[in-house]
Amino acid sequence: ARLSRYGVHVYGKTGSTGRPDTAWFAGFAEDTRGRKLALAIVIEGGQSGSHDAAPLACHIIKLCIDAGYIGNVVPATRAPAQ
Repeated sequence: ARLSRYGVHVYGKTGSTGRPDTAWFAGFAEDTRGRKLALAIVIEGGQSGSHDAAPLACHIIKLCIDAGYIGNVVPATRAPAQ
């Protein structure tokens, strides 16, 4: 929901493996122009996909929005060096 303000919707699945210390998230993000980004996150030492892996996926998607790869936001440009 936090990324929808950038015109990006995220679809995915969280979970944990049979091992008690591995959390994961697999999914994709799509913007209103149809651009897509797929990702899979596996965290060894994680407790749950929704608590550990999904927030990391959200952070990575936000970095991609900021860089202009996806979303309806113009990427920030650096000021010219003086």
